Amino acid sequence: MRTTWILVAALGLLACTNDDDGGDADAGTGNGNGNGNGNGNGNGNGGGGANPSGFFLTAADLTPGTLYDLPADALAGELDGESSFFDQKPESDDPMDNDSSCVEDALGALKVEASGDRMTISGSLDLSTCLDGLLGGADASGLDLALTMRMYVEAQCEGADLSMYDGQSITDIADSARDLDELCDGTFRMRNHLSSHTVLSGSATFSGQTITLDTDTTSAAALQTTDGGPCVRTVSGDETTFEDGCVETTHEVNTRDRSNDMPSEKDGKDGISVLRYVGLRGTRAGEHPYFTGGAMEVTLQNWTGTMTYTDAETAPTWSMSDGTDTRTGTFDGTASQGLGTPARGLELAVQARAAEVSRRLRRLWR
Repeated sequence: MRTTWILVAALGLLACTNDDDGGDADAGTGNGNGNGNGNGNGNGNGGGGANPSGFFLTAADLTPGTLYDLPADALAGELDGESSFFDQKPESDDPMDNDSSCVEDALGALKVEASGDRMTISGSLDLSTCLDGLLGGADASGLDLALTMRMYVEAQCEGADLSMYDGQSITDIADSARDLDELCDGTFRMRNHLSSHTVLSGSATFSGQTITLDTDTTSAAALQTTDGGPCVRTVSGDETTFEDGCVETTHEVNTRDRSNDMPSEKDGKDGISVLRYVGLRGTRAGEHPYFTGGAMEVTLQNWTGTMTYTDAETAPTWSMSDGTDTRTGTFDGTASQGLGTPARGLELAVQARAAEVSRRLRRLWR
């Protein structure tokens, strides 16, 4: 499962004075409860509908059913495709850097509400029109593509005045994330719920080959602690520390995943990705790609293990096991993933559109 497209959007204002907003959760095992003001149904909460008025994902939304198996030879590629393993992801590596005007416009419609040391972002996005022209020279006249998203984000920067951000868009504050980072020179609390619904149906022609697609995926993602509270980042001088137990969880339900009427290994099965922070540290001393120390405990489908950091300029190493086989390697977030098939190429292109939303919001956290 490629988790970058909706994983970790991110803020949570909950903090100590709002602890009653968070419910019981165990995101480390795929469970989470966010005092759902939306209607979670265990199949992932779709992206359409009115703006959520609070945290809307429930434990069922983040708990997988039957998982599809991730083959050992595909493990490294999936890990390399996860941008959350970066502390500061190099901009040049982002697939949306030169093709994001439509997403920028959609994000610009979402306005921040800020007062005192707190702010919230709530909204629903329809990014379907951002898929126009996605296939370049391919004939996609017979293909319907739809992507909708829903989010609720809250943040608190203790002792700061965030009112200057009131009325700004996600794009505005993401672009000025360095200013926000300097303003929050202390304790920053954040929590996020995000859901999406993606449908691809019909036929498209790639290099003279016509392929029929039928996919329907709903996803639910949360950044929160294991008990459903806000994640905490603390800054002291140039050092940044992240509270143990902060968890990034993504649950993906593949209602259909078929190409030329043939089901893939994902068809009718779920995906799960869980990243739990353990002693994670970073630095604000200049631009750097990686965390300076600590680790992330990783669950990815049928694999569990650890991504371990040594310094800000050295790629982390990982060790993962499925209970029988153990694999090790070094994270390579710049590695290009082979598209494999036209359907896979289209899937990655759609995911890149949704990934822009996560990237914009992640800037506020990291």
